[in-house]
Amino acid sequence: MAAAAVLLLSGLPAWAATQPENGKNTDPGYTLRFEGNEHIGKKMLKQAADSELDDFREDGYEQADIDDAAFQMRLYYRNEGYAFAEVNYRYQAGPGKVDVLFEISEGPRILVDHIAFSGAEAFDRETLLAFFDLNGKGVLAAGKPVFVETEIEKAIAEIRAYYQENGYQDIKIEEPKFIFSHNRQQVVIRINIEEGPHYFIKKIVFKGDLYPEIEKLLNQIDEDLSGQIYYRRRDLEVRSRILDIYGNNGYPNTEIELTATEEKPGDVVLEAKIESGPEVWIEEVIVTGNEQTRDSFIRSRLTLQAGDLYSSRERRRSFTELYRTGLFHRVNMTLEEGSDKNHRILQVAVEESPSREVSLEVGWGSYELLRGKVGYREKNVLGAGRTFRTEISGSFKHREFQAGITDPWFFRSGFTADLPFFYRYREEPSFTRRDFDLSPLLSRRLGPDTTTSVGYNYRITELSELDVDETIEDFDRHYNLGSLELQLTNDTRNDIFFPTAGHRFFISGEIADTVLGSDLDFFRLTTGIRRFFSLTSRLVLGLRYNTGILLPTRQQDTIPLGERYYNGGENSVRSFRQDQLGPKDSEGEAIGGLAFNIVSAELRYLITGPFIGTVFLDYGNISPNESHDDPENTLFGTDRSRLAEATFDDYFRNFRPAVGLGLQYMLPVGPARLDVGLNPEVRENEREYTIHFSVGQSF
Repeated sequence: MAAAAVLLLSGLPAWAATQPENGKNTDPGYTLRFEGNEHIGKKMLKQAADSELDDFREDGYEQADIDDAAFQMRLYYRNEGYAFAEVNYRYQAGPGKVDVLFEISEGPRILVDHIAFSGAEAFDRETLLAFFDLNGKGVLAAGKPVFVETEIEKAIAEIRAYYQENGYQDIKIEEPKFIFSHNRQQVVIRINIEEGPHYFIKKIVFKGDLYPEIEKLLNQIDEDLSGQIYYRRRDLEVRSRILDIYGNNGYPNTEIELTATEEKPGDVVLEAKIESGPEVWIEEVIVTGNEQTRDSFIRSRLTLQAGDLYSSRERRRSFTELYRTGLFHRVNMTLEEGSDKNHRILQVAVEESPSREVSLEVGWGSYELLRGKVGYREKNVLGAGRTFRTEISGSFKHREFQAGITDPWFFRSGFTADLPFFYRYREEPSFTRRDFDLSPLLSRRLGPDTTTSVGYNYRITELSELDVDETIEDFDRHYNLGSLELQLTNDTRNDIFFPTAGHRFFISGEIADTVLGSDLDFFRLTTGIRRFFSLTSRLVLGLRYNTGILLPTRQQDTIPLGERYYNGGENSVRSFRQDQLGPKDSEGEAIGGLAFNIVSAELRYLITGPFIGTVFLDYGNISPNESHDDPENTLFGTDRSRLAEATFDDYFRNFRPAVGLGLQYMLPVGPARLDVGLNPEVRENEREYTIHFSVGQSF
């Protein structure tokens, strides 16, 4: 039946055999038909001329729009390697109907057989070929690239720029010659290059307003650049360095006339004639545009003050410091006339950004289930750049209230001071805890990627609804924790939600002691690193290692459940439910340990749009890993030295694995993540697999 339909259709006239656009006569006012297109379908041709065909419909079927559409289709053919393709058309307007027939002569698709260079001595053939797209077009192309003349022209332009950047200012590249095979299916491209002399800077001569304190800095420019390759942008580099030197020494109106002369072929002498203008001092600083922010705060961020010798370096630093506050979306700094030619007024004009923010976040965790957060932030308290924040968050397992104030410029010391207060309620698998926490913190940036912080933590903790066997351990249900913590962080990731390169490293040390107001005495060390590698444009490898150890000190011979390490869950070893990897009591409840390790490798593949697929391997443990069948076998609460010995003995033992697959959907607050972790070493009372649904990366 289908064959009969094809035969019947083939016998009809061309106008009848060709379906209207989209296969339906949606607009009886016109018909588009195609003839001769054997290799490229009409759908692709319509897409190539989509804008012009839209104009055709909107303009009332103007022939000029069809002319433009035919041009775009021809261009599409050329870009697909059909260099001899032609697209003509017949336009026929009848009563109430316009008929358009595109007549196409495709010609052969042409492959590049060979690219030959002549006259090129400075760079080898492989270097020059790298500018061309030489990827083959499938099996039939036999690995040869498709011939696209515009791409050849683009590559030649890039070769010309490459020569110039490497000192060949007189480079000439002739129009390429295309030699087609007899069947016009392959082409040989011949490119002739006249390189010309190779230019180098012989020396730089300075004339004009030269001052003893400046001449040494100018001579450094000559030392740095003499003997270096000369290209046009060297002029801008020399000019910029001279202006910077004079600007940093009080001469903001310096003018430079730079000329390049050739003593002999390839040797360039640069001569800079300098007019410094008057030496300038800042007479006054005027601040405008600030309605909420205090003048005094803005002035405190300026490193260029009244009475200072003008410095372009300090002006840039002042500009940067004002933007770093996050309070302004525009900053403009200009020099205005002062009382005489040697004095200027520094005019600082700002436009303030909104200082109040309200946030709402909704998420999901495989353990907490539905969770949400509402927050309020004021970024400019009392116009002094301090931030006040408050947040309320909750889930089926967790409730939290926090408030705090941050001073990013604590007493102008370079430190950021933070004073947060927390109340937390959380139901853990083995117990429920309530915390009241006050943790003043000082932090400072040591570089663009490195931050250090030191803080005091005072926390009141209450444990209740303990499911573990109460006869096993003599833990504290209610205790106060006072501790000092020092942390160093280095973060070079290029994105916090989907990093494709860089790393994040941290190391943290905490000591709790009775002299700090603590009921507990211990030392805690935690460290970790995450590293990301871009394997392809879509594939990323993420690696993670986290470890920590907690040791009792003084007379402490036990650590409460609420301070111990646990493992297993959506962000650790994903073949286990929350906290379920590690030692258990006689009732099968997790009791945690004093050390842990987590090793992970995860491949993340960008499938399409916001969807990301993952394959992961997790490996982790808890130490000491001694599950208790009876009260006499406990390590906790008996002997501190035995507890420490057992912790170190088990530190790298009893690792448990997880292998699995995941799917992520990118949201503005991070990826919504579905992970299925398989347990290849299932033991008694363990699941073969665990499903986690959460928001945020696993690491």
